[in-house]
Amino acid sequence: MGMFGPTFNDHYQEQLEKVREEILRENDAQILGSDVDELSKYYFQRYSLVALDFDPEDIAFEPKKEVRRVRAHQREFGYQSEGDTNWEYEVAIISLPIQPNSNLHLIMKLNGLTRTLDGFDESISFERNEISYKFDTKWYGGSMDEDAMANEINSKSDRLINLLNAKNSNIIQENTNFLGSIKNILSQRKTKLESDNNKINALTQKIRIPLKQKVPREVTKISVDTRDFVKVVKPTPKLPEEYTLEETILSEILNFIDNQCLTFERTPSSYKQLGEEQLRDIILAALNAIFEGNATGETFVKKGKTDIHLKIEKGEILIFECKLWGGEKTYLDTIDQLTRYVTWRQNYGVIIMFCKNRDFSKVLAQVPGIIQSHSNFVGGYKAIGSSHFVTNHTLPEDTEKKIKVHHLLYNLYSE
Repeated sequence: MGMFGPTFNDHYQEQLEKVREEILRENDAQILGSDVDELSKYYFQRYSLVALDFDPEDIAFEPKKEVRRVRAHQREFGYQSEGDTNWEYEVAIISLPIQPNSNLHLIMKLNGLTRTLDGFDESISFERNEISYKFDTKWYGGSMDEDAMANEINSKSDRLINLLNAKNSNIIQENTNFLGSIKNILSQRKTKLESDNNKINALTQKIRIPLKQKVPREVTKISVDTRDFVKVVKPTPKLPEEYTLEETILSEILNFIDNQCLTFERTPSSYKQLGEEQLRDIILAALNAIFEGNATGETFVKKGKTDIHLKIEKGEILIFECKLWGGEKTYLDTIDQLTRYVTWRQNYGVIIMFCKNRDFSKVLAQVPGIIQSHSNFVGGYKAIGSSHFVTNHTLPEDTEKKIKVHHLLYNLYSE
């Protein structure tokens, strides 16, 4: 600390230690997934000072009068016995408008390497939009002549502007050093983390897919929380992305599909002439009538002749294959087709199989064995219901990536 109080350098050294500690405590994913320059700017904005914004041409002078109380001991010897008295003083106020600065009080308190000894710095007043200095031109027992007043106004105006310029010079210099120091600290931290067992491979950014069920107007909609934007925003880590669909959302979608397909089962003759594509289109239209995502247009889209995809910006996260039962080969080919489409690990696929054959029970008895005989089946077989099964499969291009496949079978046999 300088002999006249804390300096700008003292302040920035203190802030640098705070930044160093915060970086040390920062989540590894944030450090590894962020650009050093971007994250440095985030910390810099949080802890640095902003230079004072003013125009020297706006400086102004204003004469004022004010009544002050003069104590008895300050009066001439012959008048002291009469006690205190009120006296009209005349003052000159030099003012300079500035842009609001949240750190104004701190900036005015901090010193450079040099400081005047006449108390001028301490006599400056500062408010949110203005910095000012005032001095007496007429007082009890004396006054300034016009020349002295003009000289004092010019002198103090120059000193005020010079003082503010000096503070800004200190801020600019310290900010340059401060940003460079932050970058060095971040670079060293990032290098260390990258060497710690190659952590980047273990860090994955999981992103939930926004999907909600549409509700009638008379039903109160669930409000979505919003967050106000702030000036300083930490950059989003650019980590390997892994889009995931919540089980609860998947369950809602599957329940809706099940209800829709059960209507097919109740009146199979109505759908007797429909093929895979027409049945798929009925399900697709119903899904888009009930569920909505953030993107414009349809949330569920058709690709190819028989499949439905849940549409997101960067990949396919949920795939439906709508097929007519054609035996073991058709079923195995359907699994192949499904796993070729999926691009993200740990996502879902759905096979909707419509059977127009007799003896639906015999078909259901074959399905578990057919599924488990597939080359990319890796376990997890589970019967959710008599015609709803779940299995796990790897993807052809990457055996480390797995998806969970739901198998839904429906009886559309009609005489």
